[in-house]
Amino acid sequence: MPTHGSAATTPPPAEADRVTPVEIEVRLSQQMSLQRRIRVATHGSSAATPLAEADRVTLTFPSGGQTLSISAPASTFKNASGVLKAVLEEPLPTPCVLALDDGSEDAAAWFAVVQMAELRAYPSALVTWDLMHLADKYDMPVVGAACWDYISRNKASLTLDAPLASPKNLLRAASLCSRYSSGNAPTPAGCPGVEEVLALALAPLSGMRGEGSSRGAAAPRDVAAKLRALVKDEHYTTTLSAAVQARVVAALLDAAVKHFPSQ
Repeated sequence: MPTHGSAATTPPPAEADRVTPVEIEVRLSQQMSLQRRIRVATHGSSAATPLAEADRVTLTFPSGGQTLSISAPASTFKNASGVLKAVLEEPLPTPCVLALDDGSEDAAAWFAVVQMAELRAYPSALVTWDLMHLADKYDMPVVGAACWDYISRNKASLTLDAPLASPKNLLRAASLCSRYSSGNAPTPAGCPGVEEVLALALAPLSGMRGEGSSRGAAAPRDVAAKLRALVKDEHYTTTLSAAVQARVVAALLDAAVKHFPSQ
């Protein structure tokens, strides 16, 4: 991965690695859609009054037949999440209660978010894989930075075997890297490690061996089978960035050129 320095020494990102305007528009649309869904579920009462910064807000989460909840000052949630900041600036029909569609696993991650935002615990002791999904979904830059540090120390857990919905899925992690490395933003701490793991995972398809490869590396057929399963996921095109989808296509074409008999 290139390092960031002065404009004179930093090369522009490769065309395939750039986040396109369409992807940026899709990302903004997803965040606005999430805000609208929350508003539809919670807003609508003209009699409701806006929250004061010190008012405590209770987030609720469905969990089977139960409802989990976590409470904190409104300012805590506003400072942590760009999405919740926009939602909580409007009146709530049920005073100080905000229902989210996150399940029990994400509810547990919200407890970590609150502890981080209130500086009640050191971030590295709180980060889990599930927290990365939450940080991306709700636009949490500070939480996301802690997650990237976590990924840099746990890159060996990234794999093509994980389903696309899993935060441990290698292609999904690479897509987050391509999104957050766009423009002039600094490259997140975990992205060089993600790129290294991705290159090693795809190397068997091109017959190339990276520095970290070994005799036990996966066979091209096994890698292709894993990619085929991920490509068939109905959320493949919406979850992965265009740059990562292009990497997958290029790797599969390399395998085809190598293994098809020449005419």
